[in-house]
Amino acid sequence: MTLHTPTTLRDLAPLPAATANRGPILEINNLTVRLKRIPGDVTILDNVSYRVEHGEAIAIVGESGAGKSVSTRAVLDLLDDRRFVIEGSIRLDGKELVTMPRSRRRKYITNVASLVFQDPTRALNPSMHIGAQIAEAMYRVKGRQPRYTRKEAEARALGLLRAVGIADPEERFHAFPHQLSGGMRQRVVIAVAIACAPKIIFCDEPTSGLDVTTQALIMDLLQNLRKELGVAMVLITHDLSLAASRVDDVMVMYQGRLVERLPSNGLFHTAAMPYTQALLRAMPGFTGEVPEPMPTLPYRLRSKWVGCAYAPICPRAQDICRQERPPLVGLSGKHEALCFFPGPSTETAKRRATVVSDTRPSPASSKSEPLLVCDDVVQEFPVRRGLFGRGLVSAVDHVSFEIGRGETLAIVGETGSGKSTLARVIVDAAGPKSGRISIAGNDLTGTRAVSRKRHGEMVQMVFQDPLGALDPKWTVASLVAEPLGARTGLSAEQKRRHVAEILSRVGLSAIEFGARLPRETSGGQAQRIAIARALISSPDLVICDEPVTALDVSVQAQIIRLLFELKRDLNLTYLLIAHDLSVVRVLANRLATMYLGRFCEIGDTVDIFERPAHPYTAALLSAIPPHPDDPIERPRIRLLGEPPSPLAPPSGCRFRTRCAYAKDICAKVKPELLPHGPNRSVACHFPITEATKGEMASLSASALPPI
Repeated sequence: MTLHTPTTLRDLAPLPAATANRGPILEINNLTVRLKRIPGDVTILDNVSYRVEHGEAIAIVGESGAGKSVSTRAVLDLLDDRRFVIEGSIRLDGKELVTMPRSRRRKYITNVASLVFQDPTRALNPSMHIGAQIAEAMYRVKGRQPRYTRKEAEARALGLLRAVGIADPEERFHAFPHQLSGGMRQRVVIAVAIACAPKIIFCDEPTSGLDVTTQALIMDLLQNLRKELGVAMVLITHDLSLAASRVDDVMVMYQGRLVERLPSNGLFHTAAMPYTQALLRAMPGFTGEVPEPMPTLPYRLRSKWVGCAYAPICPRAQDICRQERPPLVGLSGKHEALCFFPGPSTETAKRRATVVSDTRPSPASSKSEPLLVCDDVVQEFPVRRGLFGRGLVSAVDHVSFEIGRGETLAIVGETGSGKSTLARVIVDAAGPKSGRISIAGNDLTGTRAVSRKRHGEMVQMVFQDPLGALDPKWTVASLVAEPLGARTGLSAEQKRRHVAEILSRVGLSAIEFGARLPRETSGGQAQRIAIARALISSPDLVICDEPVTALDVSVQAQIIRLLFELKRDLNLTYLLIAHDLSVVRVLANRLATMYLGRFCEIGDTVDIFERPAHPYTAALLSAIPPHPDDPIERPRIRLLGEPPSPLAPPSGCRFRTRCAYAKDICAKVKPELLPHGPNRSVACHFPITEATKGEMASLSASALPPI
């Protein structure tokens, strides 16, 4: 057999049998999933129905526990028959799966559908080369796809790596997963998923945890799969902006029911189900207003469903909503809502019209008293290269900045840019390799540095994963009180009152939560506990490292509003590490972009969002999924290639290898962070101006090969 090795996605066109249109690729009717329990089964999915046409893309959105992933796992036969009962109909490419024998069902599904997992690290075998993992996916599959020999499969796998945009595929073919960045690992997972030319791909939160540029590149790749191969896609996500900008239709799930389906271009304007409207109001506004926390109910396992699941907290609910199941009402075209009283909401528009001025962070002030001063901070780490060689990673390279008292500075950048390392240098009493850090005039470095105890009182940190940061064996009250342990002069009763006060401040009851263990709390509650622990010692500076990344949209809105209100009421000073720029827009007075250990730009948040001056900043902003609140139309700027290795950073400007503006001087001279207008500094030889901002996008597009 002659094998054609693919080099682009177009070369991966499915076989004729795969493109023949025989009705919808996926049709689900009255799908119900019940969990077997004693004394009776409980319902996880309740009469879910939808269809996906060939080449169509839909998104399934909703809070954690809504049933998004369960519906996908039911289709892919990933639910244990011993624990779950599946009723209804699932037709995949014309074949009924529910009644098909499991031995045939697994083989059939493998030939038609594939899955892109949320965590590529867990999806890949850590002990196998990535090329071998792609090849294995091909030569084990039989059916409509020709069966490849191992050698033929490896040749095709090499072409697949090239087709999904992996640089130096010959070298990466023999790499292990841990040797690749998060974005590259996700590309490998996609290569595995498309290796056997599926007709439909299920993507379960494929960009969660990725920085904004990598997220955009992964979604570009998935969209090209649809365009070039005619593959249908089901995207599971909690990012409503991402869903609205990347698919044809959006389906909203709540408590195991499909409550609304509508075209993606109408999501922000024509949503008719009150739950969907509450989700939209919970999103951070792109003009800077604080999101509105939505009323929530804990997910409940039910043996019998009565009435509308959203009725207990719905502002439109009437008696009929609590007594009868609402019908699926057709509104216009493909727009349907599971509601007795569907209709537009004026709440979102009213909130944006009246609350924006009250909730936007105040502009940066040059007169505010400096609280944190970082002067020429350097942090390096030795690493082993090979058996005897050693290298040096320059994680933070001569960084200088100040944060005023009561101000919030956000630092954004891609994975590996040095953001979290800089935060840990500030919070760690060991300090940087060189440079000076001071808080409120107290030196944190050098021979006259304050004690570790005093350092801990001045600086506290809120981590991305609260459950990972809290001792699982301690009660909530003990965890929150622990920073007070070394403080003399406080009796046990005073500490108990202090804990109750700070828990109340973050919206928790000491009576209800004090005796609980961390595992007995939800993700949002655990993050509130972590914030209370950080605030109980009245620190001068609170460092928030991706505080809402792991939370769904409703819980994220609660934590964002909590951080905003605490700052307003207590005059807190935040250093915010984030890659979600909509969160940054809400909380930060000033914004700094960081790349390979250096600051590229720092200034007023609003000013940078409206007029980015550094090409890297412009690329980050252009990668954000479009939002209807954003008054600025941003042409997409795709960065060239992957970030260079921090072991061997480029000479001169470290961004030059991915910049469409780069000239000879960029390789020879390191750009300094120099003033660029009021309250702004930029490290660039050719900063963007009004005259050149359109040129940036065209240069970027012309310099890039097709995906």
